[in-house]
Amino acid sequence: YHAQLAIAKLGLTLSAFVEITVERSNYERFLRVIEKVNWILECHHTAGRRSFLLKVAVPDSQSLEALIGQLSQFGETSSTLVLSSPLTYREFVYQP
Repeated sequence: YHAQLAIAKLGLTLSAFVEITVERSNYERFLRVIEKVNWILECHHTAGRRSFLLKVAVPDSQSLEALIGQLSQFGETSSTLVLSSPLTYREFVYQP
């Protein structure tokens, strides 16, 4: 079982993905900081040019700008705004 929240009904009407490059020596501090930010819904450690991919939901563009400003202390960011989400959840049934 799981809860699926309608985040827009919570006032978080703008969703985005934020990629960030964090120096390896700052990983632990970065992870401690983002754990305290309720607007960050998911964090994925990734391979490639960026260190982490964050899924965020914020009330408005000013809030996104503030969040990116807070994250920028750890490194370069790149953001992608979500226009719509045609598939947000899929039930997975494993069949070997």
